[in-house]
Amino acid sequence: MRIIFITLLFIPCIAFAANWVEYNPGFWIDTNSISQKRNFKKAWFKSKDAKLKDGNAYTGFKQYNETKSLEYFDCKTRESATLEIYYYSDLDFLGSFSARVNPSLFTEVAPDTIGEIDLELACNKQALKKLLGN
Repeated sequence: MRIIFITLLFIPCIAFAANWVEYNPGFWIDTNSISQKRNFKKAWFKSKDAKLKDGNAYTGFKQYNETKSLEYFDCKTRESATLEIYYYSDLDFLGSFSARVNPSLFTEVAPDTIGEIDLELACNKQALKKLLGN
């Protein structure tokens, strides 16, 4: 009985673990985070650059080279919005931004961009299967 209880304690940790899959050099999607929320698909993305980028108000104007962002997608209209973004410099957390779902945040996804790949991975099960080799 004690072994079963201890095993059950670890199930939530396993079920919510991130599964980062690189789909383009320097760009990852957490395939375990893809889900439906109301009329939107959402997923977490990560990007990392070898070069430091200029900071902004959210980073305290410190340079950063990695972000993790929560993206929402309207698959029918092919629009997206970034609702959360976390900034890092060599694993040091610098700052974040967050917003609530608001139609004014959504913009049309430009063709032939990383944003279009993000939308396809979140909205199109075949694109995700292809990435995962299924």
